Amino acid sequence: LGPQRLAEPFAETLRRLEGKYPGLTAVVPTVPNVAETVKTAFADLPLRTLIVEDRDDKFETLETQVSVQRLIGTFWDAKAGVRFDTPDGPDRTYGMVGLHGLAPQWFEVDADLFLSETGDLSARLDVDYELLLTNWLILTPTAEIDFALSDDREIGVGAGISKAEVGLRLSYDMLERTVSPYVGTHYERHFGETGRLAEADGEEKDAWFFVAGVRLLF
Repeated sequence: LGPQRLAEPFAETLRRLEGKYPGLTAVVPTVPNVAETVKTAFADLPLRTLIVEDRDDKFETLETQVSVQRLIGTFWDAKAGVRFDTPDGPDRTYGMVGLHGLAPQWFEVDADLFLSETGDLSARLDVDYELLLTNWLILTPTAEIDFALSDDREIGVGAGISKAEVGLRLSYDMLERTVSPYVGTHYERHFGETGRLAEADGEEKDAWFFVAGVRLLF
């Protein structure tokens, strides 16, 4: 399928989502040779659309984690590792310790503590819950909250509750659950000093996003 034929149903999906979630922002990564076609296809959409074609822009908020886990209980693992971020501003490297496991009622929980190379301490709580619509079709509500114990103004983070996200993702497990394409939406909001820093940088404190991707299990 050509990029134009793919863009048309995607644009129609965004129009329908905009009716349900006012203020939705669509981030559309593309490549230079089809960028003009993509821009034309999304030009008349009644929502904010960011067409991203430059490699540096695509990965400006990339977060990479490498960790090891060890079983410490029936449903819980302890983990430790490193995290590398490329946010707006200087890159950051963090040491990380945390817990991963299943809470009562089968909520999947990640609770992590991070210490950056500049000495800033932060934490994150991430909770997911998988609802099996069929054996292969899964609806996953998600919630995440970030805390910062000190300011890191170079990357736009203020002390206190810095960010919260809630979302809903629909996935389909394939190839014995090793490949799971998904689509979904999530709402993100910055709080306190982090929100004020975002506004000072010309960004919104909150936004809706449409997401799509593939989860791989090795």
